[in-house]
Amino acid sequence: MPDHRLFIAIELPDDIIKKLKVLQEQLRKDCKAKVSWSKPENTHLTLKFLGNVQEDVIDKINPCIENACNGISQFMLSAEGVGSFPNLNNPKVIWIGIKPHNDLLNNICERLEQGLNNIGFEKEKRKFHPHLTLGRIRYADKDAGLKTGIDKLKDFAIGEFMVKSIILFESELNPNGAVYTKLKEIKLGC
Repeated sequence: MPDHRLFIAIELPDDIIKKLKVLQEQLRKDCKAKVSWSKPENTHLTLKFLGNVQEDVIDKINPCIENACNGISQFMLSAEGVGSFPNLNNPKVIWIGIKPHNDLLNNICERLEQGLNNIGFEKEKRKFHPHLTLGRIRYADKDAGLKTGIDKLKDFAIGEFMVKSIILFESELNPNGAVYTKLKEIKLGC
């Protein structure tokens, strides 16, 4: 049986996706670097990338997500602050940050990490840095305006959105980009 490429994420509302498009257009104008821009309609807040998973393991993942969401109410997040990984002097990924209003996002992530570790997924070594990927830099010379363009938008705010569920997605890669399919959606309490 073939493996399934899976990740756990939060879906974005349409108004946030529209604002991501506007932000990307602004960055395209300011930056002359070669960037592989993410499709805003495919953008999501990844909580955990699981990689290639065998069919029989999928049924073990769903209870981990349910346990991580147990007792958690819907909550607000803000999308604000443009930056880059690993840093502004050597950018490889352009992102907009996600600012939690409380500890609920971190609580879910910690519970996910623990539950998934119990069924054989390695814990993430890096600290969780919630963000939405805007693009991946393919090539940029020092005159590309990338650092200036990103720095100019470091305080840019897209707005707030309500997190209503956590979703297990399957990602299928094809020549036109990734296609995401919801395998399981866990609704948060009201």
